[in-house]
Amino acid sequence: MLKSHIPVIHPLFSFSLIFILFPLLSACSEQHKPVQSTELRRTASLQVEKPLSPTQNFDQTRRTFKVLRNNNEDYGDESYQIKTDAGTLSIYSMNLNPQQGQLLSSVKSGECLTLSSQSDNLIAVDGYISVMELGDIKIHPCK
Repeated sequence: MLKSHIPVIHPLFSFSLIFILFPLLSACSEQHKPVQSTELRRTASLQVEKPLSPTQNFDQTRRTFKVLRNNNEDYGDESYQIKTDAGTLSIYSMNLNPQQGQLLSSVKSGECLTLSSQSDNLIAVDGYISVMELGDIKIHPCK
């Protein structure tokens, strides 16, 4: 006659299992509590807003720089390095499209470069202006 093997759980293991599972079970029960009357509830409201035009973006920072030196030998593996009157522009190249890359490569010393960015403030820190997300690029004569 064959005896079936029934695994035996050590008492210490079952005791420690309770301490591990209890916080998890109590956290799950916290998620399903009914909303208390003192909690704030969302209210639906309808606002009529004037749609923004595609060229209008109030969150963008725009700044003009006079280019002192733009040499592709100064470029890094992942960035364009352009020396300007305000510091060295370090423009992260992974987020650029090909047209933006061509524009940055074509700017000559003495020209002005106007850049916009939604996430960067375009302010020099220790002589470098870091640009991670570049928006518009305009090359024009300096005034």
